Amino acid sequence: MDFRTIYSKVVDDGIKIDPAENLTEQEHFGEVNIHEIMERARKTGQLSANYAVKEGLSGDFETMSYREMMDRINNAKEEFNKVPAEIRERFGNSPEAFVAFLGKEENVQEAVRLGLMQKRVEEPVTVDKAPLKALVDGIVGAFKGGSQEDKAAASA
Repeated sequence: MDFRTIYSKVVDDGIKIDPAENLTEQEHFGEVNIHEIMERARKTGQLSANYAVKEGLSGDFETMSYREMMDRINNAKEEFNKVPAEIRERFGNSPEAFVAFLGKEENVQEAVRLGLMQKRVEEPVTVDKAPLKALVDGIVGAFKGGSQEDKAAASA
């Protein structure tokens, strides 16, 4: 039995290819022929069926650059990682689920309970009633047969 050593002669037979056998698949010729690709692009306006957009995207993408979008995503992930582990676990350790939860109005009370948001304090709205009263009095006076100025001028 012969053992191979560093002094043994190396015999490399390589890959044997039968020159009579054609390995090129000819059925793809039309798809890869540059003349046919350019002709199809001239007719359809699309370079190739493989590059055609199957489903359109909708949204306002002009307001943010790609970099700004990625920064927002990274900031959301960083903020999510600051949340206690038991709350992260509630959202399946998914920043996407966390952001979706916080984005829904019906989850505000739950988010406040979890300490993720502060309770909203709505300030009472005060309305100065004097201009409104003058307007109403003017309209009522017009229906009763004259304006307030007319009555004031008649009584003077």
